[in-house]
Order: sequence, then C-alpha cells, then structure tokens
Amino acid sequence: MSTHSAKGAAIVTGAAQGIGKAIAIRLAKDGYDVGLNDIPGKEDLLRALADGITSQGRRSIIITADVANEGSVVEMIKRTVSELGVLRVMVANAGISLTVGKEFIDSNVLCLDSALLKH
Repeated sequence: MSTHSAKGAAIVTGAAQGIGKAIAIRLAKDGYDVGLNDIPGKEDLLRALADGITSQGRRSIIITADVANEGSVVEMIKRTVSELGVLRVMVANAGISLTVGKEFIDSNVLCLDSALLKH
C-alpha cells in the first residue's frame, strides 16, 4: 500500500461527473490523494473515477454523502483525514437543488434562497 501523499489529501464534492470529476483528476495528477464525494446512486461513476486515480499512482476513497447535511460533511472530512492523511484542499463543487425536474423559470423564491443563500 502506498504511503500518504507528500502534498496531502483533497476532497472533491460532486465528483462523479463534470467539473468535479475533472478537478479530482487534476488534483491526482498534481500529486494529491483524493476523497471522492457524491450522492448515493452515483457509486459506479465514483468507482470508475477512483480506479483512474489509482492507475495514476494516487490513492482515493469514495464517500457517498449528502452535503446539505452538516453531520455528513463532518464525517466525510474525518474519514478522509483518517484514511488519506492531512487535508490540504477542499473543493465544494456539489450543487444543492430543491428544483430537480423543474425548469429554472418555475423555481420559487424559497427554493432559490435555499440553494443559493443557505450555503
């Protein structure tokens, strides 16, 4: 098993696809071990990403959690530090939406406040 990265660990939320995935890949290329987070149901995408990171000689862990839940975020950080070492980078890429399945124009003010101002 490889040792902790000299650069330390990183966490990327919303890492299963898109910008989060690209950031996780870049962090691994730059020498970080990476904690990969996304919501339950995206484990297959996270596993494929973790395999790619491992093939680059870095370590990664998969942490499914809802970042809207503060306790889940605390546990995600604790687990990353425990398994990957000192946390040096945290990328809060995950989006929170109460308007899934709706057009943006149909969003009400409460939904927008929750998504944009709460966090």
